[in-house]
Amino acid sequence: MTSRRRSFIRKIIYVCCLVPLVFLLYWLGSPRTIDTAGAKGSPGGVLAQIRTEEKIEQVHLGKIDPASESLRLAMLGMRGIAANILWTKSIEFKKTKDWTNYSATLNQIIKLQPNFIEVWRHQGWNLSYNCSAEFDDYRERYRWVIRGIEFLQLGTQYNEREPRLLRDIGWSIGQKIGRSDERVQFRRLFKDDDIFNKDIPRSRRDNWLVGKEWFRKAERLIDSGDASARGREMGPLVFRSQAPMSQMNCAAALAEDGIFGERLKNEWRQAAKDWEDFGRFGIRTSTDIVVQLGQFERLVAEQQSLVRELDSLAPGVREKLYQDRFSQLTDEQRDAWATPESQRSPEQRAAAAQASALLQVFPHEVERNRDVPRENRPKAREVLTQIEKLDEQLRLTNSYRQVVNYDYWKLRADIEQEEGMLSARKNVFQAREALAKGDLPGALAGFDEGSRAWARMLHEYPMLMSDKATSDDIEDLLEEYGRALDQCDQLFAPDFALAPFVRFQVEDNFKRARIRLDLAKALEAEAAGDLATAANFQEKALESWKTLLADVPSLEQASDRQVTEEILATIRKYADTVRKIDRPISDSFLLHGFVRVQMEHDPQTRLAQEAIESGQMAAEDGKLEAAQKAYEQAFTLWREVLDRYPTVLADSTVGEELIALIDQYRELLEQRKEEMPKEFILQDVVERYGQ
Repeated sequence: MTSRRRSFIRKIIYVCCLVPLVFLLYWLGSPRTIDTAGAKGSPGGVLAQIRTEEKIEQVHLGKIDPASESLRLAMLGMRGIAANILWTKSIEFKKTKDWTNYSATLNQIIKLQPNFIEVWRHQGWNLSYNCSAEFDDYRERYRWVIRGIEFLQLGTQYNEREPRLLRDIGWSIGQKIGRSDERVQFRRLFKDDDIFNKDIPRSRRDNWLVGKEWFRKAERLIDSGDASARGREMGPLVFRSQAPMSQMNCAAALAEDGIFGERLKNEWRQAAKDWEDFGRFGIRTSTDIVVQLGQFERLVAEQQSLVRELDSLAPGVREKLYQDRFSQLTDEQRDAWATPESQRSPEQRAAAAQASALLQVFPHEVERNRDVPRENRPKAREVLTQIEKLDEQLRLTNSYRQVVNYDYWKLRADIEQEEGMLSARKNVFQAREALAKGDLPGALAGFDEGSRAWARMLHEYPMLMSDKATSDDIEDLLEEYGRALDQCDQLFAPDFALAPFVRFQVEDNFKRARIRLDLAKALEAEAAGDLATAANFQEKALESWKTLLADVPSLEQASDRQVTEEILATIRKYADTVRKIDRPISDSFLLHGFVRVQMEHDPQTRLAQEAIESGQMAAEDGKLEAAQKAYEQAFTLWREVLDRYPTVLADSTVGEELIALIDQYRELLEQRKEEMPKEFILQDVVERYGQ
C-alpha cells in the first residue's frame, strides 16, 4: 500500500471518529432554548439540563449583564489571569490612595467575576472598613461606608440566591455605622440620608432596624429553599441570632441618644418577642439533634420527672448510695458541706466542691444497682435510656445557649422595659448632659439618682452584677460621677448606693485572693517574730492593692468606704511593722496618691487648713499671739492626720507643704522673740524635710 493510500485511509478514519464526537458534544453541551411564539423551546443537552435542575444557570443566579458576558467570552479562557492582575492593581491603587482608579478596577473585577461571592464580600468590607478609615472627615468616611454597602447591594443583583451577601449588608449597616468611634455622627448622617434610605420612612431610619431587615431577608431566602448550597451552610446559631440582636442594639442605641418613654419601651418589647421567637427556632446540631434554646427549662423539668420515676422504680437505692458516700467524706469535707454557702471560707468552698462531686448519684448507678426489684428492671432500663437522651439534648442546648448568651439577653430584654431601668438610664443621660454643659449641681443630682436607680435594679436582679455589659455601663457611670465629684473637690458619699457593686467588683477580682493570702502569710511571720518577712508580705499585698485600684479606679474616691478603710488599715499595719524594724517608708511608696486623696478629704485635714488660714490672716493683721495659737492648733490637728495616715510623712508633696508652714511659724516666733519648742509636735517632719 502506497503512502498516499495510507494517508487517505487515516483521514477517513479521523472523519468517522469526529462525526460521533460532534453528536456526543451536541448531546452533552447543547444550550437550552425557551419557548417562543413560533417554536417550542428545547431543554438542551445533558449539562444544560443539570444546570437547570441545580439552578446554577446565570438566569437562576441573578441579573445577566451583556457587558460581563461579552468580556468573559473575549478573554478566551484567560479570565482567571486577568482577574489576578486586576486584584493586584486594586491593592496598589489602595496603597497609593488613588481612589478613582481603585473604584474603576473594582468595576472591572466584578465584570470578570460577577458570581464569585468572595469578590463582593471582600471588596465590600474593604470599602466600608479599610478605605473609609483613610479619611479624616467623618462625612467622607460615612460616604465610603455607604459605598461599600451599595457595592454589596449590587452583588445581590448578580447573585440573587446568595444569603451571605444579604447578611453582610445587614452586618455593615448595623455594626459599622452603630459601633464605630464616629457612631453618633454616622447614625445622624444615616437618618438624614434620603438617597440611601429613599424607600424607608424617617421614623424607621435607624441603622440597627435597617440592618435587621436585611438579616430577615437572608432568613427568608434560606427558608424558601432557593438559597445557594454555600449559603444554606451558614451556622444557624449565630446567624439566626443576628436579627434579634439588631433589635436589642437598636433599643440600647436609642437610650444612648436620649430617647426614652414609650418609644424605648416598645423597642425593648419587640426585642423580647424577637428573642423568644429565636428561642423557639429549631437548630440542627452537628450530631443531627434539633435543639430549641428556649426549651431548656422544659427539658430540665422533664428530666427531673424521669429521675423521680426511676427512683420510684428503685425505692431507697439513691438514699443508700448517698449515705454510703457521705460516710466516706473527710471531717473537713463534712464541716464544709454543713456550713452555709455564704459563710464558707475559700478553703471550705474548695472542700464543699469536692464533697458535692463525691456525693452525686448518677441515674445509671441507680438503674444498675442490685437492689432494684427484678420486675422493675426492664422499665428502669427504658427510663434510663430516655434520661440519657435528654442529657445529651440538655448538654447541647446549654452549650448553644452559652454561645449566644441566651439567658442574659432574655433577661436584659425583660428588665429594660421596667420603669426602674428606664429611670436609671434617663437620670444618667441627663446627668451627662448637665456635666457637658458645666452644670455641676445638676450633674451630681442626676448621677446620684441614677446610682440609686441602678442599685435598686441590682438588688432586684443580682445576677446583673457579674454581667460584663452591665458592669461596663455602671463603670462608665462611676467614672463620670467621679469626674463631677472631683471638680467639686468631693468624694463619693459614705452611703453611696453603688458601694455593693464596687465591693462585688473587688471581691470578684483574682487579686483579692492574692491580697488575703499575702496578709495571712504576714500574720504568720509576725506571730513567729519575723517582722522583716511580715513587712515583705505586706508590701506584696499593697502592690496587689495598687493594681486592683487600677481595675476599680472609683475606689480612690472612696466609692466603697468599707474597702477604702481596709486598704488604709493595711497601710497603717505596714507602717507600724517597718517602724518596729527601723526601716523608713520609701519616698516612692506605691499608694501615695491614694493616701493623699483620702487625707485631703479628711475632716481633720480641713480643720487644720482652716486653722492655718486663720493664723495667716491674724499675722497679716499684726495679731501675732492669735496667729501663734492658730498655727499651734493647726499643727496639733496635723499631728492627728499624720498619725492616721503614717505614710504621708514619706510623701514629699505633703512634706514640703508642711515645711513651708513650719517656716512661717518659725518666722512668727522670731517676731515675738521666742524660740521653737524643744519638743515640737511635728519634729519628725522637720528632721525629714528641714534641710
